[in-house]
Amino acid sequence: MKKKKGFGIFDLFTLGFGAIIGVGWSITLHRLIIAGGGPIMSSLGFAISMVIFIFVGLIFAELASAMPIAGGAVAYGKRAFGDTVSFVVGWFLLLAYAGILPFETVSITEILAHIIPGLNSGPILYNFAGYDIRLYPVIVSLIIGIGIVLINRSGTKAISSFQNILTIVLIVSAFICIVVTAIKFDSSNLLPVYEIMEDKPHNSIITGIICVCALTPMYFSGFDTIPQSIEDAKGVDKHKMGKIVASTVVAAGVFYLLIILSSAGSYPWLSLISLDIPVLSNLMIELYPGFFGTVMYWITIIGAAAGLFTTWNSFYVASSRLMMSLGRNNLIPSVFAKVDKKDTPYVANVFCAVIMLIGPFLGMGVVDVLSTIGSFGFAVGWMIACLCFIKLRIKEPDMERPYKLKGGIGIAIISTLFCGFMVLNCIVPIFPGYMGDIGFWSSMAWIVLGMLFYGFKFWQNKKRVVPNSVHEI
Repeated sequence: MKKKKGFGIFDLFTLGFGAIIGVGWSITLHRLIIAGGGPIMSSLGFAISMVIFIFVGLIFAELASAMPIAGGAVAYGKRAFGDTVSFVVGWFLLLAYAGILPFETVSITEILAHIIPGLNSGPILYNFAGYDIRLYPVIVSLIIGIGIVLINRSGTKAISSFQNILTIVLIVSAFICIVVTAIKFDSSNLLPVYEIMEDKPHNSIITGIICVCALTPMYFSGFDTIPQSIEDAKGVDKHKMGKIVASTVVAAGVFYLLIILSSAGSYPWLSLISLDIPVLSNLMIELYPGFFGTVMYWITIIGAAAGLFTTWNSFYVASSRLMMSLGRNNLIPSVFAKVDKKDTPYVANVFCAVIMLIGPFLGMGVVDVLSTIGSFGFAVGWMIACLCFIKLRIKEPDMERPYKLKGGIGIAIISTLFCGFMVLNCIVPIFPGYMGDIGFWSSMAWIVLGMLFYGFKFWQNKKRVVPNSVHEI
């Protein structure tokens, strides 16, 4: 019998790294700098978050090696605390994951508009949230989105090949950009160390760093796509899960630090943040007028497009696996647990495709809301996963753990507190990282919807005896 193929070690790395590194490093670099009131503050925020997220990633690695099934945190919550916590963690992560999908379908045309002249000048269909929805971007986004769906319906081999190629393109493009900007580095360009930014809720170095920390869950989100897809990792040594996840987080964190510092150090940062989008591409023109600057402009555009597609593909994979896990555990309709002949989620893929393809009809007006609630959803999900880790270490000390984190409970407590702080930073108005009223009430609506959904399933389950799933643990 032919051996079933799945994700290998490199496939898992590219899945995680590709999910983390999207388009922000190139297209909206100025937002990362403005968020902290300067490149030094932004870098410090990313460095602090990277250290904590390495710990969170290692926590996920231990749990994934002990429970190597699709859905990740849903399975951890079920085993540690039961159905309710399992649903809560899955619901919040689904909020973050699924919210990224329409974000990507909107963003792709913003990149392609710099490659295809006139793309954003087509007929106006209507206006939504203050933005014109135009025919040509909608058509292009739908075509590309359907392509992502078809790739994911082709099985793990097609998914991994697509992801690997694009991640290599992303890494090479980004490396070239870092080197080219570093050549022009001058430390005086990083001054002033801190500047109060208009419309940003920070007024000091400390609050600037806190503001950046509030954003980092969205920028580091992606390492947990590895545990979500572990069931498709055929033959991967589970003892290596810690190295795979940690290397993904470290690589992404170092990347963000290098791109922020090298870019801001090559050009006065107060002038850098005023450049038009795509910021890094236009920076290349400023640094190198002429042919070389034009070449670098296109390299950054290609790298940004690769980053968008790797994130898009990774979260599509993770979203469908998460929904499949919720269905398997009877927390949402069991139809979502169905897989096709290639062992890829079937109904869950269709559901994620629908959510994704709604994006072009909403336009850029939804981007800010999706970004803010995404960080909130990730922070809640990761906090609960850390609590599951602590509970299982106490409740089941003899559980088989192919990868076991040294100093586990202590690290998990620190990580839980940090994630809890991020949750408060997002939802408490007096905190510098507050998501804003629209983001807050959108998140509250999602919570209420989840309560209604879970309450209905709980009522259904009480009316009948549901046989245990072979995937329950």
